Amino acid sequence: MSLLKQILTAGLLALMLMSLACSKNRSLYSQAVREYRRGELEASLNSSVELLQRKPDYYKAQKLVKKTYPRLLEEGEQRLLELGEAPPEQKWDRNVEEFARLAGYENQVRKIDPLVNPKTGEKYNFEYRGYQDKLNQSRLTAAEYHYQKALEILGQSDAPDHQRKAAQEFQAALNHVPNYRDAAQLFTNSRRLATKRVAISVFEDKSGTRSKYGGLIDLLTDTLIAKLVQDKTVSEYWDIVSRDQIEALLTEQLYGNTEVPQAENSNELSRLLGAHEIMTGKIIQVNYVPERTSELELRETKNMITGKEKYTTDKGKVREREVKEDVTCVYKRYTKTASVRITATFSLIDVKTGVTKNGDTVTAEYPWTDVWGRVVNGGDERVLSAEALALIQKEEPFPPAEMDMVNFALDKLSDEIVTRVRAYVSR
Repeated sequence: MSLLKQILTAGLLALMLMSLACSKNRSLYSQAVREYRRGELEASLNSSVELLQRKPDYYKAQKLVKKTYPRLLEEGEQRLLELGEAPPEQKWDRNVEEFARLAGYENQVRKIDPLVNPKTGEKYNFEYRGYQDKLNQSRLTAAEYHYQKALEILGQSDAPDHQRKAAQEFQAALNHVPNYRDAAQLFTNSRRLATKRVAISVFEDKSGTRSKYGGLIDLLTDTLIAKLVQDKTVSEYWDIVSRDQIEALLTEQLYGNTEVPQAENSNELSRLLGAHEIMTGKIIQVNYVPERTSELELRETKNMITGKEKYTTDKGKVREREVKEDVTCVYKRYTKTASVRITATFSLIDVKTGVTKNGDTVTAEYPWTDVWGRVVNGGDERVLSAEALALIQKEEPFPPAEMDMVNFALDKLSDEIVTRVRAYVSR
C-alpha cells in the first residue's frame, strides 16, 4: 500500500471514530436530559458525569450537571431533616442510607471537578459538604444504637427468642461497622443460644379415615420432620427432636422406676427432652373425589379424494379423474378427573408457658386429569388433525390408586407446613 493510501485510510478511520464518539456523546446527553425531566436526578447525574469524563468541554452537559447536583444535595438534606422526628429504630439506619447516597454524589462530581467553560475558560468548582465524614459518624451512631439494643434484649431474658433478636441487633451493628466493639463475639454466642430444640409430635387423625388410609399420620409426621431437618432456614434456628429420641425416652422411662409419660402427653415428653417448643397438629379432613368422566362431541372436516370417475373429453375419449368431497369425522373427547384434598392444622406451643406461639390451617390438593378420544360411528380418521388423531389412538387413562393420590397430597401438605414454619422462624 502506498504512503498516500495509508494516510487516507488512517484519516478515514479517524473520522469514523470521531463520528462514533460524537454520536455516543449526543446519546448520553439526550439520556441525561430525559432522566432529569422525569425526576430521575441520580441517573441524570451519572449520565452527565460519564459524558463529561469522555468530553470535559461538552458545555450543555456542564450546564445540566450544575443544575442536577445541587438539587440532589438539597433533596437529601430535606430527607435528613424529616428523619429528625423518626423513632430511633428507623432514624439511625435511614441516616446511614441518606449520608451514603449524598457521599456518593460528592464522589461522582469529584471525577469531573473542576468544570472549565469552553467559551470563557472560567472554572467552576463543586460544593462539598463533608458527607463522607458525616457518613462515618452516622455509621458509628447506628452501630452503637444496635449494640445497646442487643444488650437491652439480653438483659430481659436468655430465652432463645431473645437471643435471636439480640443476634439480629449485633449483626446490624456489625453491618454498619465491622469489628465494632465485641459485637462479633456476642453475636456468635447469641446465635448459638438462639437455636431452639423443637419436638414434633405425631399428628392426630381427626378425619375419620384411619381405618381406610392406615398410617397416614405417621407418614405425615415422618415426612414433615425430614423436610424440616433438610430445610436450611429452619435448621439454622431449630434443632429437631427426632421420633427415635422420643421413643428412646419412652423406653427409658418404661424400664426405669419413674412415672411413664404417655405418648399423647406431648408437653411432658417435650419437657423431658429439653425442648423449647413442640409442634402439634391434626388432620381435619381427607376428601377423595373418585374418577369422573365427561365427554364432548367434536367434528373435523376436510376436502379429500373419495374416489374416481370416468368422463369423456371433447375429442370423445374416455378418461378417469379423481373425485374430491368434504368428508367429516365425528369423535368424542373424554376427560377423566379425580382428586384428593387434605386439610390439617398445626400449632407451635411454648413448652414452659403452654402459650401457642404460632398456628395455622393448611390445605393441599392433588388433582389428576387426563384425556383421550374415540371416533363415533366408524368415521374416516384420515380427515383428523395430528392432535385429534393422537387423541383417539391413546389408550383410556386411569388415575393413580386412591392411596397413592392421598400420599401425593400429603407430600404437598408437608411442603406447605414447612413453608409456614420457615416464615415463622425467619421473621
